[in-house]
Amino acid sequence: MAKLIDGKAVSASVRAQVAEEVEQLKQQGVTPGLAVVIVGDDPASRTYVNNKKKACAQTGIYSEEYALPATTTQEELMELIEKLNNKKDINGILVQSPLQDIEIQGKECVVIGRSNIVGKPMAMLLLHNNGTVTICHSKTKNLKEICKRADILVAAVGKPKFVTADMVKPGAVVIDVGMDRDENGKLCGDVDFAEVEKIAGYITPVPGGVGPMTIAMLLRNTLTAARLQNGLSM
Repeated sequence: MAKLIDGKAVSASVRAQVAEEVEQLKQQGVTPGLAVVIVGDDPASRTYVNNKKKACAQTGIYSEEYALPATTTQEELMELIEKLNNKKDINGILVQSPLQDIEIQGKECVVIGRSNIVGKPMAMLLLHNNGTVTICHSKTKNLKEICKRADILVAAVGKPKFVTADMVKPGAVVIDVGMDRDENGKLCGDVDFAEVEKIAGYITPVPGGVGPMTIAMLLRNTLTAARLQNGLSM
C-alpha cells in the first residue's frame, strides 16, 4: 500500500513558516504583496482565486484581485501586468489559468501531459533535479509500457482516472495534478487512486495533494520576491 503524500499537512507547515517570516518582514517595514489576475468567470478558476486570497490573508500577505472580462485582449492583459510590475507594493503577480524542489538523483520520470502551465514546467523541474524525463500525452503510442518504467510518474492529462494500476511500476512515486469529476460527479484526479494506491510507493490524493502545495508555494515565492525587491537578506 502506497504512503500518502499529504499536501494539506505539508502546505500547512509551509504556510506557518511563511506567516512567521512575513511578520518579521513587517517589523522591518515591508509587507509582501501579491496581485492575482483572473480573466473570465470560470467557476473552478474563481474557486482557486478565492482560496489564494484567503491564504494570503491568513499569512499576512497583502493581496489585490483584478477580475477581467472574458473579452479581454492579450494587449490589455499585458498592459495590466506592466502596471502591476511597476507597483511598489506588489511583489508577485499570478495570472490564474511544480512542487517543492526535490533531489531526483537520476531517476526515470514520466510526465503525462504537455500543457504550458503544468506538463512542460513539471518536466523542466524534474530535469533540473537530474531526472531523466519522458513527456507523454493521451495519444502516445505504447503509453502503458512507457509509464511502467517510471520511478516518478506525474499525471497531468486532464482525464479522470486515466492512469490505472497496470500503468504503474511497483513502488513508484505517483503525483496526480489532475482535478476532474468522475461519472458520479465526485471530485477525482487523473489517477485511479483506489487501485494505484495498492501498487505505488508514494501517492498524492485528490483533493488534498498537489492543490494545497501550489498555494503554499505561491505564498513562499511572494515572500521571497518581497525580500529580493527590498534588498533584504534571504
